Amino acid sequence: LVSVANVYFKISNYQKALEYFEQALSLLDHDVHPSRPGENQKEVEELLAYVLNNMGLCYRRLKQADKSLESFVRSFEIYNRLHNKFEHED
Repeated sequence: LVSVANVYFKISNYQKALEYFEQALSLLDHDVHPSRPGENQKEVEELLAYVLNNMGLCYRRLKQADKSLESFVRSFEIYNRLHNKFEHED
């Protein structure tokens, strides 16, 4: 689904790309459960963040700023949690 969405994004069909990204998001959201982490939990969350980032790009191109920002923020929060890049070191 993500690969198909990326193709639609590449040819500037942002609405169709969003349809596929949303399907992927639905599946990924279902697979991410902190209470029952699986072996590939980090990879699933990385892909989830990637999908959300790309959805933000689609929304931006479609001039839907609120949805774009929401997607970017959610993506950033996942990346930040996974990589701890912006935490303070004491």
